[in-house]
Amino acid sequence: MGDALVSEMCLHRAKIDAVVRMECERMHDGLEQARRGSARCWCAWRWRWLQWLREKEAELDAAHRHVVELEELLRHAATESQACAGSPAATRPLRLASASPSTTSSSATPPPNASATPTPSLSWRTTPPPCQRHPSSRASRAVRTTPPCCSSLAENIAQGKKTGERRKKMGEKKRYGWKT
Repeated sequence: MGDALVSEMCLHRAKIDAVVRMECERMHDGLEQARRGSARCWCAWRWRWLQWLREKEAELDAAHRHVVELEELLRHAATESQACAGSPAATRPLRLASASPSTTSSSATPPPNASATPTPSLSWRTTPPPCQRHPSSRASRAVRTTPPCCSSLAENIAQGKKTGERRKKMGEKKRYGWKT
């Protein structure tokens, strides 16, 4: 009877070992599959992150270009406002490098600090400023009617104030009869 129990225990132990071995292999396969999936997920997440970073970098580059354009327009407008205010550089005659000294008289010679190239303040005569290039814009109408250096309307527009604020202070109605 003892041999029968030993052989039955060995049989049960072999069955248990087979089940444990099968479960260990299944868990090992699942772990490998999870690692591969995790690696794919990590790669996908990394790709999405890099794509987002590229988009943000493109947005920053576009914003930087826009800032540079605005700074250039601001410099151009400052130069024009100085010319409008009657700076001496705008009223002084220019001596071009191509002009020979024999054709100019001694009384018409420019001061020694005059440059040989035209000043930027005279460039507005040939090329209108950006706000005057498109007559449909609201700011261009205000700038065309009065000089920008002394126009309160142009200053209000530049500061972002609405032109109807004066009507509101005076208590007038708007054009279409609505009350303020």
